[in-house]
Amino acid sequence: MLLFVDYIATKQIIAPALNTLVGGPSKMYEASRAQITGAIHALVERAIESGDIPRGLDPLDLTQTG
Repeated sequence: MLLFVDYIATKQIIAPALNTLVGGPSKMYEASRAQITGAIHALVERAIESGDIPRGLDPLDLTQTG
């Protein structure tokens, strides 16, 4: 959780710089989406194989808030 808080703080610091990019930050986010999704799927698969989390979990559910 502390790493996530650090991530959010860093993101807020660099957001103004990202907004100055040509086309805004959306192109960068689009490009990284596949990498992030792949990493989440790989981590969840390993956790399922090790028995740390149950089968049938949708990896993207771990990214949902609220």
